[in-house]
Amino acid sequence: MIIDHQTEKAMQILEDYLQEKYPTDSWEIYDTDNSKIEPIIYLHVIFNSEPKMVYEYTVEDTVVKQGSKWTYQVNRYGGINGIV
Repeated sequence: MIIDHQTEKAMQILEDYLQEKYPTDSWEIYDTDNSKIEPIIYLHVIFNSEPKMVYEYTVEDTVVKQGSKWTYQVNRYGGINGIV
């Protein structure tokens, strides 16, 4: 699907950006599950050095920008509660 390809491309652009900017760190990149074709892709990153912090990045064409960030905690039911 076009949406999957667009997201995969944005994730690779973000991966390359993070490797250049934070060469000694590691992370996980998560899709925000947006099911629409958009010019800007929103992705969430959790760095292994900051496992309770979520960073939101946007990717538009090949331009990466860091947006908001927040902490989270796992609730007693195994879900995630965001804390701004």
